Amino acid sequence: MSEQTMFPGIVSVLEHTLPDGWNTVIFYAEYSDDAFSIEYYVKMQRLDNFIKCFSIPGIERAALLNDFLEIDEVISAERESLDQSKRWSSMTLVLQASGKFRVDYGYDNSDESPYLKKQEWKKKYLGVSS
Repeated sequence: MSEQTMFPGIVSVLEHTLPDGWNTVIFYAEYSDDAFSIEYYVKMQRLDNFIKCFSIPGIERAALLNDFLEIDEVISAERESLDQSKRWSSMTLVLQASGKFRVDYGYDNSDESPYLKKQEWKKKYLGVSS
């Protein structure tokens, strides 16, 4: 697998739960030695703020969790194909409804608090400080 197949694989799963009228999706995946965490935020065309995936009306938590397991299969295959020295610990995919996207990888294995890391991520990508 490669990035050229990983990103469409992620998006094809996300399409199941994205609400009509979405403008921007910010997808976040974080991996450690024995666990992973996935979530995403959606900005609608007529709203200024992002909605966390678990707060999207009409989307059941169980459906999201199943989608995240499917996305993990796609991502894990890509991560495992990378040399250990190039294996990222976090990925942020910013996707526009127009099809434009950008990806940022994190290689941070510092001792900084996971809570503080997440707060910094939210400020950078979502423009919120809490």
